[in-house]
Amino acid sequence: MKTGLALPRAAQLALFRVGFYAIIAYECYAELYWVEDVYGEKAKFNFKYPLLPLPTPSVSTIYAILYTCIVSCIAASLGIYFMVFASLSFTTYSYLFLLEAERYNNHYYLTCIILFVFIFTSADRTFALRPQTDEDDEDVPSHEIATFRILFAIVYAYAGIAKLSRDWLS
Repeated sequence: MKTGLALPRAAQLALFRVGFYAIIAYECYAELYWVEDVYGEKAKFNFKYPLLPLPTPSVSTIYAILYTCIVSCIAASLGIYFMVFASLSFTTYSYLFLLEAERYNNHYYLTCIILFVFIFTSADRTFALRPQTDEDDEDVPSHEIATFRILFAIVYAYAGIAKLSRDWLS
């Protein structure tokens, strides 16, 4: 006897796609408000990653990259030309993340990895605004769901281990 919500794997992956890309689009929208402070005339410092010194583009270029990321995330969330927009959202989001080391956050690495993995999945088989094909009737391979589960398990297992330190426990 099954209990709880039992969704097909394609629906699970599609719901994750819709939610994840919607959150990233909102995050990029929220980042529109700090562009002037970080890259405009007010900016005093820009900390670059030592191994990857990317050139700092102009403020208008950063706005263009952010708007491109927002549009590509919305399109990927809706399943429109999924592989193209998944690639574009990975490229733009990762570029913005690698542009400024001051904004470093462990979760941004996970976000970049998830955006990269989405490129190679068939997350647009259901709940997508595109023409349906015969392949859409099939379920997604289980390794596509397992990949995301493993990524989250690794990150949260290491986070749990890191929090066993004296600073966190006292």
